[in-house]
Amino acid sequence: MLYAILDRGWAFAALVAPFAMIVGDIMLRRLPLKAALNNAAHLTVGTTLVGLMYTRMGGQISATALTAGNIWPVALVIALLPVVVNGTFYLDLALGGRWPGWTPA
Repeated sequence: MLYAILDRGWAFAALVAPFAMIVGDIMLRRLPLKAALNNAAHLTVGTTLVGLMYTRMGGQISATALTAGNIWPVALVIALLPVVVNGTFYLDLALGGRWPGWTPA
């Protein structure tokens, strides 16, 4: 997803994310369709949020994305992409009541 954001922008990455995740989860990991769709949703939301943030920071796309003047936006995307995507999984676990050791009040 990092490559998709840097090469074509957040909108392209948001279109590629669910397709790539569903194909990978079903074909390679042999997950059920429901789990693949859930994973695709988390990846798409996280990628879209981080891609939008990158664009709002003035991050460049295509060949200019890897220039010295764009180092800080790229560094933030590299750091935040896995954090935000995994954060959506943990938020889903916490709000869905499936967090280990968590009991509703």
